[in-house]
Amino acid sequence: MEIVNRVILSLGSNIEDRLNYLRLALQKLDVSVGRITSKSSIYESEAIGFESDIPFFNMCIEVETIHSPQLLLLKTQQIEIEIGRKTKTTNKFESRKIDIDVIFYENRIIESETLNIPHQQYQFRKFVLLPLQEISFLKNDPKTGVIIDDLVINCDDNSTIKKTIFSIENFY
Repeated sequence: MEIVNRVILSLGSNIEDRLNYLRLALQKLDVSVGRITSKSSIYESEAIGFESDIPFFNMCIEVETIHSPQLLLLKTQQIEIEIGRKTKTTNKFESRKIDIDVIFYENRIIESETLNIPHQQYQFRKFVLLPLQEISFLKNDPKTGVIIDDLVINCDDNSTIKKTIFSIENFY
């Protein structure tokens, strides 16, 4: 019997039909990664680290997967490519059709050249923390032990973020 692991993924889009790209990513994740067990509301947030006229739509999901962390990363990257994400040519942030980040993989801590879990920047980004707070099966960060609610309260991110769509159920 295969071991099922719970993971949290963060999804974001700020090109063209953002809602459609999120919907497409959810469909592909459900087929190739695992069963989606929980979805946050969709939040709209301004771009961080670069200028964009179109704000991001962001959400977090919980997925049950049998894949290893490395295979999970490869599958999410393949989905990004299938949806039309362009290969980055610089280290600068840029607009994208879809971005999928692995935030948590159970309560594991992984630090390698290709994968860091928990995600290295999530605790500094309200566009991840607020949707995460809605659905997280982990109530605290596996690395620091700090509870998610405290990460939200103490986050220095002053960017504009608002809950836009309370449920994607009607869209997926």
